Amino acid sequence: MKALPFALVSTALICLLGCGGGSFLHQPTADELVWNQRQYTVNMRWGNKVKVLSFVSREDRPTMIELLKRFEEYEITDYEIGIVDMNPDGISADVLVIYRGYSEKNLYEIEMIEDQEWYWSEEKENWYLRPSVESLSIQK
Repeated sequence: MKALPFALVSTALICLLGCGGGSFLHQPTADELVWNQRQYTVNMRWGNKVKVLSFVSREDRPTMIELLKRFEEYEITDYEIGIVDMNPDGISADVLVIYRGYSEKNLYEIEMIEDQEWYWSEEKENWYLRPSVESLSIQK
């Protein structure tokens, strides 16, 4: 019996591992969700629209732009992130965020409550927000 050269054996192993038919796809984690959600919230607080848009899919960007318009008339001074509630499916989650601030026109305090819905994109291997204008309520 002849010994196969190391290069041939290692190349075959790499091909087998690399062509596993998707069995080694990146799996979503709660830590990644918390990181994305926190980055999204920080950027919403500071009004970094371009960075905020990176947390939604291209299809959802028109809705996100409508949501951002509701934030434009307020100066956000603080926020509080509620419990990140990972759904049993492991690929979606709900988060409640309360932004505090004031109206620049009338100088009254407001609370903006955003009920966020996050989902895992297998194609992009990343967590994304599913924006909804209805998910935001403003209390004066």
